[in-house]
Amino acid sequence: MFRTPLNSVAENPVKTSESKKWRRALREQFVTMSDAQLELVWPKSQGLTVRKLPNRVLVYYCLGQPLFYTTDAKGGHADEFACHPTLYLLHAAPQLLPQIAVYDGLPEKLKQGTEIFMPGVVLTEPDPTQRAQSWVTATFGRFQKGEVRAVVEQSAWYASAIVEWAFSSDELEMKGNKGKAFDAVHFIGDHLWNSGNKKVVDECPATADEAMKLYNAKLTEERLAREAVEREKARAIQQADDAAFVEDAPRQIKRKQKTLRQIVELRVKVEAGLVVPTPEQHERLARETVLSEEIADIEARLDRLLHPEKYPVDDIPARDESNCVTDTDSAPADVAESTEPSAADGATGTDVKSEVKSEVSMDDMLENAFLLALKTSVRVKDLPMLVSTFFAQHVKPASQRLRTGADLNLKQTRFKKLGAFLDHMAAEGLVKVVTEKAGVQKLVSFDSVNARLLSFDQAQYPEVESDGGDIDPSGLGQRWDGTMPRKGSKCINVSLVKKKGNKNITCVDNLENFGIIMDEPLKRAVSRHFSVSVSYAGGPDVSKGTLMFVQGKYVVQLVEFLSKNLQIPKKHFVGNAKGVSKRDKAVNV
Repeated sequence: MFRTPLNSVAENPVKTSESKKWRRALREQFVTMSDAQLELVWPKSQGLTVRKLPNRVLVYYCLGQPLFYTTDAKGGHADEFACHPTLYLLHAAPQLLPQIAVYDGLPEKLKQGTEIFMPGVVLTEPDPTQRAQSWVTATFGRFQKGEVRAVVEQSAWYASAIVEWAFSSDELEMKGNKGKAFDAVHFIGDHLWNSGNKKVVDECPATADEAMKLYNAKLTEERLAREAVEREKARAIQQADDAAFVEDAPRQIKRKQKTLRQIVELRVKVEAGLVVPTPEQHERLARETVLSEEIADIEARLDRLLHPEKYPVDDIPARDESNCVTDTDSAPADVAESTEPSAADGATGTDVKSEVKSEVSMDDMLENAFLLALKTSVRVKDLPMLVSTFFAQHVKPASQRLRTGADLNLKQTRFKKLGAFLDHMAAEGLVKVVTEKAGVQKLVSFDSVNARLLSFDQAQYPEVESDGGDIDPSGLGQRWDGTMPRKGSKCINVSLVKKKGNKNITCVDNLENFGIIMDEPLKRAVSRHFSVSVSYAGGPDVSKGTLMFVQGKYVVQLVEFLSKNLQIPKKHFVGNAKGVSKRDKAVNV
């Protein structure tokens, strides 16, 4: 831009009132710049001079040094145009622009009319622990076309040039590390630089570190204030939610009890052999335990709200519902499932709960599992993703790696619901969540270079060893001993069954012939992993043993899950994936 001589159309002093506006505009645009840094190049006692160039560029000077300029100017008022810093201002405040490191000597070529090409840029190797990080993200972060950067030689502290990206980060990844990627706007030796004193100080001003400390302290103060407002807002929302719950709870209990009685009557008829259950009835029978827990949960919360004096600890559970709004087949049934102490812990339920509370906060557990999932299991190609799928298949498995001794329970966090938590993470810039329509929320993207995500150390949470003996992450409690069925089918059939209302059920048969016990731990493990209802029932073919019915389309995923956790080779499975979409088949479990 400034390779040609600066033939001024006019040069005039700036009014004092207009100078104050420009000073305020600089501080608002460059928030990391401190008053001390600005005072170095523009003392308050000094005014500005403006030079108007033929290409509608206005350059503002102080004490003979060009500080900043504006483009496409007609009137040049401070409240109308963005300020572009010159190298003189950038040397006084080096933190104003992100930097691009290049090999020594390359900026000198700009004086000869050439450009800096990508092979001359010093690249940073991507972090192998972050699957979503590319060489572009590792070196430059994410950026858009036209964003401004400072070019710094490896052996120098100061910027030698200011450039604009000719591509976005996505386009640069497609283009590769070759050719020209940015355009030089201003560099040492051009006519704008030569219009000043052409001097560079020997070392970086100490005010740069002080400015960043002040800026970081300001950010921390703003974050704490924002969190306080969010907590107050969440408290008000919770109070309104509690009031609505107290009013609605009796009707909920009555309605659920009626449904539960109908299910019990159906179960009695099935056990007596009076009724052969249909797939729809299998699904209703599978709801019996869940419905009982829901009623107990509602009654417990209602009692705590109506009689708080009986509960000295403020641990009022939320309603058994999730804010991770999803489609019907993938809605998690255990997002708000309460934590149950294991008999293998060798302690009573009270001891286990008190120990967990003293050692780990459920809020911290949720946030750590969330960050761990983003860094280790979520891939860019899997997005967008239903938030229920994200929670069930990424966050909950990641929580097992934390080894806290407790199950992740949203109701015991201050957020109570998944949607509120994701909104909080979106406010911090970690993720982007959109609501496509009423009832459907999706995770669209996440910022892999977010400072909080980069500072999270996943190395302290190693993967759970499935063959460790004492550790059984799947919760199945059994594995195949290698004995093949002596009679009947030699394969485990996993197929999709359609039911009324365009609902889907995945059926698994012949597991018992492989020596697998169709017990409660197996059912619970499958239900928790896929966040759906699971039930057992006998089929028309007695030789295939007890059948497993899983709500939803999980043919491919069930084969993967059962093969991995029961140690049964995939060659012994026959998956009928007819009617399953390519996206469902591609889900990585």
